[in-house]
Amino acid sequence: MKVTGHLVKWGMLGLFLAAAISGLACTGSSISEKNVEQLEQQVKTRGLIVGFEGLQPFSGHRADNLTKKVAKDLDLAQAATSGNSSAYLPLVTSAHANGQSIYIVGYSLGGAEARKLAEECRKEDIPVDILFLLDPSAMGVLTGKIPRNVRKVVFYQSGTYDSSVSDKPRGEFLEDPDNTQVKFEHESNLNHMDLPLHLADRIKAEIESGPDD
Repeated sequence: MKVTGHLVKWGMLGLFLAAAISGLACTGSSISEKNVEQLEQQVKTRGLIVGFEGLQPFSGHRADNLTKKVAKDLDLAQAATSGNSSAYLPLVTSAHANGQSIYIVGYSLGGAEARKLAEECRKEDIPVDILFLLDPSAMGVLTGKIPRNVRKVVFYQSGTYDSSVSDKPRGEFLEDPDNTQVKFEHESNLNHMDLPLHLADRIKAEIESGPDD
């Protein structure tokens, strides 16, 4: 098991170096004032999907591109950052005030920020329809429980992480297992860096079906 763990870690290092060499641009850590104003207008009539990138510069625009595609196809308001969960509070507050759905996507290290935003929403009594976490346990970054205001959480785990390195999330990851639905998808044919590039249709289908009543 230890040998497998070391191989996975070295494989991740290789993927990170390859991404760095490719010179990927980075998603910013904040949302411009102009975009915030535009998004606050949009969430009056449409749902909101936000994304958190993984470790930069390696993540590049993966979460941003993923959420943009989903937003375009489902007519949602969209934003993505690398960290800075508090930047979204005005938007989720406006969306909730207008009766709109809220979806959060966290990729890799961004999974921790995604969970943090869900927690901040809980403090404001704002429900999160679906929390999508893509390899959130990479390098042990998913800390804390999924708060009870999350109606459904969907975990996507790439083939980069097997059970000897990262256990499948179970009920103890939930603050309220009776209130939050859990779905786990093992994408064994995808590696960590490719995971967000192939999930747009899957995430759209989850949003369209919604949490079970």
